[in-house]
Amino acid sequence: MRGGAGRVGRFGLVAALAVAAVACTPTNHSASTSTVGQQTTLAKNAGYTCHDPTGDISVDPAAAGKLTEPAGIDLVTASALVQGDVLAVSFTTNGPIASVAQPLFDVQSGDPSTAPDLSFELRAQPVDPAKPGGAWSVVLHTFKGGNEAKTDLGVPVSVNADTLSYQVPLTQIPAVASLQWQFGASSSQPNGSVPFDDCSSFTAETTTS
Repeated sequence: MRGGAGRVGRFGLVAALAVAAVACTPTNHSASTSTVGQQTTLAKNAGYTCHDPTGDISVDPAAAGKLTEPAGIDLVTASALVQGDVLAVSFTTNGPIASVAQPLFDVQSGDPSTAPDLSFELRAQPVDPAKPGGAWSVVLHTFKGGNEAKTDLGVPVSVNADTLSYQVPLTQIPAVASLQWQFGASSSQPNGSVPFDDCSSFTAETTTS
């Protein structure tokens, strides 16, 4: 999973690895400027799929750059879709996930600064960060009333070559109401750098389901 050049934008999540993610070359700006949809019922917002170009990993959230070493997680596709009574989350990467040290996969729905009660974040990472081939956990972050709360959901995570996926019961998360979606992935390297990649409703070709 190697990175290249790309236009860099700010990824609005502060992850457990202190990552501010970035780096998508936009191909079609199709996102709404509204945080919350016209309806807040689940039937009116079935989630989001985001397609990201390869080779746009970065180590600097503020400026475009070129990264050839160290290796990082290069997102290809990320999605969070309402399927029946679950939110199905999936990430596809440009290379095997198990080969990356201390990986973190992040999805945020909404904007905690403007609509905290209708925003949430899901962070998936190995229980032992040094062993991505072992068990993983998914932690829900909510922001109701402007206060962040964390809950380990205990849902199983599947890692198969270049794909990571899991399903969260809709009863365990806030209503899927936002038109804003952000997906990110990062990894910590032995030299202390944290290369990352993101894909969002503002910076990449996206598909509303």
